[in-house]
Amino acid sequence: MTNVIRKITPAQSKALAWLTSNGGIGTFDQAGQRITANGITLNYNREVWVGLRDAGRIKFYNDGPSATPFGAVRLIDKEKAK
Repeated sequence: MTNVIRKITPAQSKALAWLTSNGGIGTFDQAGQRITANGITLNYNREVWVGLRDAGRIKFYNDGPSATPFGAVRLIDKEKAK
């Protein structure tokens, strides 16, 4: 299987740069819109994060039984973010 790096939008690029500069791991609010990393909150729509996941840049994961489907996010590879 080959790794295909998809192009990302300017909004996705900004969100990815923000996540990278804030530790590479964040948690979503219950609506799955706002993400907090290193105590700083960013508000991007869900499509930005789904696009980054689909592009292979981030991974969603849940943290406990009450977590939203997008409970948390982390960078897959910090080198891809550059």
